[in-house]
Amino acid sequence: MQLDGGRRKVRMRYIRSHRLRRQLGTLMVIVLAPLLMQQTDIGDFKEAEYTELNPRWEYAGVVLESSLGSLAGVVACPGETVDENLLVAVDSSGTVTELRYVGDAWETVRTFAIGHPVCCVSAGAPQHDRKWRVYVGSLDGQVTELTRTKLGWTTNPVVTLDHPVLAIHTTNPGKKGISQLFVIDKAGHATNLWIGMNQDWQTRPIPDIDGGITDLVYSMERTGLNIIVAGPSGTLHQLVQDTMGFWSGDEWAAMAGGVLDMAASADPTMKDMAVYYSGDDGHFRYLFFDHKSDEASRVPVAGGASHLIGKQSSLRYNEFMGLSRDEYCQFEFNFTTREWDRVPLYRVGQDLVSVHFGQARPGHPYQFYVVTADGLIHEFVRQEMPEEAASGE
Repeated sequence: MQLDGGRRKVRMRYIRSHRLRRQLGTLMVIVLAPLLMQQTDIGDFKEAEYTELNPRWEYAGVVLESSLGSLAGVVACPGETVDENLLVAVDSSGTVTELRYVGDAWETVRTFAIGHPVCCVSAGAPQHDRKWRVYVGSLDGQVTELTRTKLGWTTNPVVTLDHPVLAIHTTNPGKKGISQLFVIDKAGHATNLWIGMNQDWQTRPIPDIDGGITDLVYSMERTGLNIIVAGPSGTLHQLVQDTMGFWSGDEWAAMAGGVLDMAASADPTMKDMAVYYSGDDGHFRYLFFDHKSDEASRVPVAGGASHLIGKQSSLRYNEFMGLSRDEYCQFEFNFTTREWDRVPLYRVGQDLVSVHFGQARPGHPYQFYVVTADGLIHEFVRQEMPEEAASGE
């Protein structure tokens, strides 16, 4: 790594990783799942030395240092072309900053005020024009849509809930579909929203669970949209959306600790949803089909990891990222030792506000952004590997 003219430049190293290819589908079911189930005994676990694996993810520096107030979050809004990709930061006062990556630097394009305080932010393409928009939630229960036009930004109310908004999750639009929104309030209720053919917002309640819902992940299955919801009770429920938009389902797994954070993954058996689950008891689990017991699913090296990065439409079964102590780390399954390894990426500190995975920088497949309480937005960039380019992965 070197500094050039005050800007941080990262020199990438390409090291071949031990990854299975999609064309090994049948072999993966037979071989991979048993390997992932063989976890190190927790009683024998000791602090692992850092292992240098494939440095696909590299720290790219600070995008923005906000002086406007504490940041509520940052989201990527992919454009119709990569040159139109946006990064949008929203602070707690309701000030929005639009950024673009031009040349070799992030530039502030414009700022504007929403008109009320904000506590969370998400982005998606729920409208039928499939252009990405930003959605913000507030402590008075408001959910507001922010749309970028040629003349600037406009704001439109979506819904007002009876309780403060805790989180907003947005699905990635499919090839022919649009995004759906999931809004979780501080009373533990979750609401599903989408735009109907009449251009009006449709709403459906998500069934409540014991202790209330505090987190959810989604997956597009052959049966349609599936979600897993969890809360402080430690029970996880899998729910399926029917053709009318209503939700039903049953308990999926039961953990000893309530959820601290969750991220969606890909099931190595290709039979069910899969979830990385950080419990408030300090244990970290990897849950998937027939691998959902509290003890067997634990990943000791990732104990206490939080602020997880979900892979969205690029789900992988053998890696995840999250804050471990005060470092952002990549955790990758080592097929030689049959254990999970921890690879440090960058020390960002403990006081994180939010993380976001998306496409905002032209010329790179994916990025993720870490927002810290001191108003910094840290960028991590994933480089396309030579074997991925060759295989089309």
